[in-house]
Amino acid sequence: MKLKKTPVTEEAKRFKEFRKAENLIQKDMGDVVGKDAATITRYENGDFIIPIDVVKLMHEKLDMDYTWFFTGKGKRKHIPMKSNLVKDVTTIATDQAILYNQVEGLRRELLKLHNDFYEFKIKVQNRDN
Repeated sequence: MKLKKTPVTEEAKRFKEFRKAENLIQKDMGDVVGKDAATITRYENGDFIIPIDVVKLMHEKLDMDYTWFFTGKGKRKHIPMKSNLVKDVTTIATDQAILYNQVEGLRRELLKLHNDFYEFKIKVQNRDN
């Protein structure tokens, strides 16, 4: 009797594609996700459903993109937002320093105008007396 072959899911195909793109053998991928090479083979052949915790480990340890894995759309590798976040924070800090210096300059100028006005007022009062 011939065993019926389980159809390979798109996720299983992408799992194998990702592993190969990372230049990992099945044993190495198993080490990354805490499974043995035989289990990795079964994932890739569609014999086992790939657990979400394995997908999560691939994302966390190898930067695999969730959207790509589940839909096939987008890029295989996830581009972490933190690089943009660090850049944005640096830009904000720089802008804040620039604005602080501008406000301090305006404050000093306002204080000088205030002092000049009162000196002028005193001179006018003394002249009128």
